[in-house]
Amino acid sequence: NPNNKWTDKTIAKALADLQATRSKRFKWNLISAGIMSPTTDWFNDQDWAQRCHNFAILARLARRAGLKGIMFDDEEYGEGCVFNYEILRRRNAVHGKNLAETQAKARQRGREFARAICKEFPDIVFWTLHGYGTPAHLIEYGLPKFGRRLEAPFFDGMLEGSSEQMVFVDGGELAYGYNTREQFEHGRKMILEEPIRMGLTKVPNLFRKKVRCGFGLWPDYYGKLKP
Repeated sequence: NPNNKWTDKTIAKALADLQATRSKRFKWNLISAGIMSPTTDWFNDQDWAQRCHNFAILARLARRAGLKGIMFDDEEYGEGCVFNYEILRRRNAVHGKNLAETQAKARQRGREFARAICKEFPDIVFWTLHGYGTPAHLIEYGLPKFGRRLEAPFFDGMLEGSSEQMVFVDGGELAYGYNTREQFEHGRKMILEEPIRMGLTKVPNLFRKKVRCGFGLWPDYYGKLKP
């Protein structure tokens, strides 16, 4: 929606509420944001300028409210398609561009996106739920098609466009079902090592410098509590 361009007025009430909140115990608060676009056109300059603007406003809200940054749910829900090149191609959303060209454009958009949010909040924490680790895990699981998606190029671009202070956290949502030390050790490897070995990231030096490992915890995973 081209009219959905956020301003300081958009975030004024939320900012007032957050500034009025005196949190004494919870110090690591993040703004939760997702991707709800039915079909993302990576080649539409106007759309991406608006997205970068709106997320910059979210970063401004986080900084002014004393939060750490943004938690980014990078999962595609329902019919939504952001990172799946094959579906975007079938929906005529890539304008005849091949995978390599579309991945290059996603990397460009990542740079633009990171520059926009870091201009507002240089030491922002950008916390993804799936990051590089989920595609790496699925490739290891025997699904090589997850190497033909756009997440990794977009995140590579973010690392390239980020400020020196920005921290990128791969949030390890796949750990929801983990219960053992061995599972967590394997999950950490999938997040911090395998994206480099598999070539998912094309900026390994930046990756080593900026990417951190987190784990999503779901104590009663699908209704089953395993203390």
